[in-house]
Amino acid sequence: MAVEAISDLAVVFMIIGGFILIANHFSLPTIPSYILAGVIAGFFIDQENIFEMARWGLTFMIFAFGASINFRDIKEVLWESEVLLGLQVFVLGVLGFMVGIILGLGYTNSLYFTVAVILSSTIIGFKLASPKGKTRLVHGRLSEAIQFTDDLLAVFLILILGAITVEGFTAFSVFRNLFFGLALLFISFLIYKFGFKYIIRFADDSGELILMGSISLLFLFLGLSHYLGLSILIGAFAAGLAVRIDSHGLTEVTTGIESIKYFFSAIFFAMLGGLLNITSTYTVVIAAILILLVALVKPMITTLILSWEGYDARTSTLTGLRFSQMSEFTLIIAMEGFLIGILVPELFDAIIMASVVTMVYSSMVLTKEEEVFDVFKDFFKRSSIKKIEDNSSVGSDIENHVIILGYGRQGTILAKRCRSRGIDHIVIENDPVKLDSLEKSGSDHVFGDAMNEYTWEKAEVKRAKLVLSTVDNHLVSKRLLEMELNCPVVPKAVSPERTLEYVEMGAAYVNNPNMLAFRHMKEKVLSELTGKEHGPDKV
Repeated sequence: MAVEAISDLAVVFMIIGGFILIANHFSLPTIPSYILAGVIAGFFIDQENIFEMARWGLTFMIFAFGASINFRDIKEVLWESEVLLGLQVFVLGVLGFMVGIILGLGYTNSLYFTVAVILSSTIIGFKLASPKGKTRLVHGRLSEAIQFTDDLLAVFLILILGAITVEGFTAFSVFRNLFFGLALLFISFLIYKFGFKYIIRFADDSGELILMGSISLLFLFLGLSHYLGLSILIGAFAAGLAVRIDSHGLTEVTTGIESIKYFFSAIFFAMLGGLLNITSTYTVVIAAILILLVALVKPMITTLILSWEGYDARTSTLTGLRFSQMSEFTLIIAMEGFLIGILVPELFDAIIMASVVTMVYSSMVLTKEEEVFDVFKDFFKRSSIKKIEDNSSVGSDIENHVIILGYGRQGTILAKRCRSRGIDHIVIENDPVKLDSLEKSGSDHVFGDAMNEYTWEKAEVKRAKLVLSTVDNHLVSKRLLEMELNCPVVPKAVSPERTLEYVEMGAAYVNNPNMLAFRHMKEKVLSELTGKEHGPDKV
């Protein structure tokens, strides 16, 4: 069996390697390449082995995601995410169940159909599709918080549906699963809160030993979940929440967990392609309706709810786009339902087909999210400004001031120096995590998206004497330079190419930390050698 598994993995990764090289050459997303490789590998691998590899691939992915969750980053928007998910589940749940009944799936299979509509992919919607910088923006924080709440719902559903057998289910079996599942999550919380620090201490802060300790915890929870008769995904999720290595700043361990995630992501998505099977017209009809509900209706409902809650059009739309695919948890629920004979083959094949299509669609859409928003922004008659107004503080008579874009390390220092020298200034920030410290700092501030016109209007940009960006984002920098302002604009860049591009576009200076540090060092050296002062260049 072990030799067969290694042979199957060898086949999968040989095919993946070729497709990844092609995708990289043409700057294409990797997930469609994994799935396409799996479709081909499916001709050489038994379906039973595909099921098993998909399950283990998903297990390690869920563990890696759980380990990367940082509650400090999402607590500011956690309540709003719960409200949004509740409304989303209610609307989509009723709609999905009604559609399932109309399709003739019966009550039990309509429930599975509804689960497929409701849940969204954590891996594609957030962890694989979002560049790190974007996770710090409002729509990134919202997405992470909603995905975490979504995963908790998925765990709850797995515990309930796991109690269903061909003969039905009893209240005792449901209660048993819920009790043991919640017990595992409680144990993981205790380990995170009180126990994991001892692993770090006994490992003498060795990244390698802490990583091995984290993996050991994973297999401990997998063993517990199997012993208790629960899905191993429950154990994987609980183990991920227990380690929480990101909160301890252990870069080496975090890198190791990330590597595990990407390795097993490749296996999972390839095996998803291997399960693709078009059996009948009925299957295609079910899949098409699933795709419509998941890829179009769900993002639209999410966007409308966020707009109703007071978020601007761009934040609402970009958040909604992250929910345009089916969930990995749905797949494991469908697999287990199919293997015990509850899920009809037509619905199972339709779920696999819809998963493939929506995951490929979503991974490609999220790489072009700005272009997608440009297409749909005209549908918003007026972007909501409620969140900007509620979380901003700007003096009514402010003018001739400095606008600092971003309140990270550099922005914090600049704002502090402005306060110490009595310089009027406004800080623009879009990360909910930094809002509390910004409010306590005493600086005037606008909490809004730099791509939103009203954010700049609120910051009185027409009356400013300088706009200084500490944000390395090409779209933001380009927008700054394209605005018709009466004051100097200083965008931020890291690469020399971007720096020169911004100078040519009319930047007064360019905030390039690497080049500025080099210039400063050069000036110091020349001053020491020549005895003369050497001023800075334009960059």
